[in-house]
Amino acid sequence: MKSGRPVIYWDTCVFIAWLKDEKDKWPPAVWQGIQDVADLVQIGQAILVTSTLIRTEVFLGRLTLEQKQKFAGILRKKNVQEIAPHMRITDRASVIREKHKIKTPDAIHLATAILYDVDEMQTMDGWHEDGKRDGLLALSGNVAEYKLSITQPYPRVTPPTPTATPPEPVKGEQEFLWKDLLEEELESEGDEQNGTAEESNELKADPAHPAPVQGSDDGRAEGETTKETSEIAKHENKE
Repeated sequence: MKSGRPVIYWDTCVFIAWLKDEKDKWPPAVWQGIQDVADLVQIGQAILVTSTLIRTEVFLGRLTLEQKQKFAGILRKKNVQEIAPHMRITDRASVIREKHKIKTPDAIHLATAILYDVDEMQTMDGWHEDGKRDGLLALSGNVAEYKLSITQPYPRVTPPTPTATPPEPVKGEQEFLWKDLLEEELESEGDEQNGTAEESNELKADPAHPAPVQGSDDGRAEGETTKETSEIAKHENKE
């Protein structure tokens, strides 16, 4: 806890469990651990680190609008740091992937957690009810030659308490080279809902007297006829 606050890395599966409120899928202790970290992050008493890979691994199409807003909300917080896979991460991930024969995304998550010196990485990858641990959990303390602590979420000993001091920005801010697609999708869905509401409030045109359509052939013809009538009137007045 270099900053006085726990620095916790969330794997994608933890984000998905939290976003989808999967309290019935996981044991009470695991679910309580997820919620405890989320509460600490919300009030600025913990720093949450993750990879930008979560934006690829979380299927936005399977989330409700409320869940998307929840996702966007936590990613906007100053004490939540998304790390893009830069060269140092990918180089280290390559070594980890070859040594442990794991998938590239998992290796990138591990390399990111190691390079950003988190206190622990939380995941449910490799968790079993009978107490057996394989997958990422089995690598705890021995990721290549790195002593990364990997654990499933667990209840925090100290209950979160509100803080009056806003969280400080995490060092190593990311320079985003793209507009947040999640934000764009939320805006789009909001516009669609507003559009539906506006349509329902619009006055309906009388079918017997339809409103003229701007730019249509009829509108252009009407304009030309009016112009011709005006020209004829001018000519007659001259005579």
